[in-house]
Amino acid sequence: MSAERIFVSPGEVFFGQGDCYVETLLGSCVAIVFWHAEQGLGGLCHFLLPARQRQGRKENGQEDVELPLDGRYGEDALRQLLAEIKRHKTRVADYEVKVFGGSRTMDTVLLQKPVGQANAQFALDILKQHKIPIAAQDIEGDGYRYLRFDLNTGDVWVRRGRGTLKKEEAKRAESGGPG
Repeated sequence: MSAERIFVSPGEVFFGQGDCYVETLLGSCVAIVFWHAEQGLGGLCHFLLPARQRQGRKENGQEDVELPLDGRYGEDALRQLLAEIKRHKTRVADYEVKVFGGSRTMDTVLLQKPVGQANAQFALDILKQHKIPIAAQDIEGDGYRYLRFDLNTGDVWVRRGRGTLKKEEAKRAESGGPG
């Protein structure tokens, strides 16, 4: 019998156990992986941006409305994973944590830090704030990463793709011109 394969799309969070591989494809996005060896329990988030503004909308001049957690943002995605750990009555300290992604996927000159680098730094910083040690990481650089997380063993395999979309190629793609 072969293991089930679960694909986590950008903005999604998975948490569970069993005979399965949890897979995702990363560019500038980042995945944080949690694995509990004793329970064979783990999770993975795939976020696109570090955080959003916490303010919701005003209703009748009252205080801000709390927005629901949104896995597209690293802060919210981590909160979802931590809530799952609590729901399963386990301790964060008993998990092995790994971080992947944050590549430079566009060859552009930016005034600010590229989004992939910002995502990777955010993941490292927020885990440090929560005093969660990182067992392994493969972050930043160029190209994409195809990630496979084995919930039976906690192993994570990463297949790296080459290439960065050059500025000229991006312009041709946007204009519909020949590639």
